[in-house]
Amino acid sequence: MEAVPTPLELPSSPAEAFASLDAMRFDVALLPIFEDVRPLRGVAAFLDWREREWLSRILLDRSFAGAQETTLLTPARRSGYVQRVVLFGVGPWSDWGERACGRFLDRALEVGAELGAGPSLLELPRYWSPSEREARLLWLCAYVSDSALVREGRLHAPQVVLSGPCGDPTGI
Repeated sequence: MEAVPTPLELPSSPAEAFASLDAMRFDVALLPIFEDVRPLRGVAAFLDWREREWLSRILLDRSFAGAQETTLLTPARRSGYVQRVVLFGVGPWSDWGERACGRFLDRALEVGAELGAGPSLLELPRYWSPSEREARLLWLCAYVSDSALVREGRLHAPQVVLSGPCGDPTGI
């Protein structure tokens, strides 16, 4: 079984986390998009900036709005550290919690495996309180490593980036 990489955390030091991402190379980025959080935040915002606002244009022209259960695969253009991007509509921020997070993780891991993804990056917005941090990190690592897709080697264990201050989607 492949070891799950230690999650990178935002916004503790965005410059450090983004420098870490710039030093890595990913086949695919698996990103949740909320239908009511604009502008983009976290890794999606960083990638949008790197890609000259290409994700924002997709959202503005309504090609993809973040509605729950929608998915969009698109090639990255200029970022250099990721080849493909999959956007997952996860609905409104107010619905984000353990159940929605689990559904997103299942979908993201399944799509990554279907794409035959090499190294992948998975952004996960936090919804828990600071006092739950350690327990949630253990839960996350167990959730990913226990996935049959990772256990069977059909998907590399993704590099997870935790974004947003606990309970606030407006943070990085």
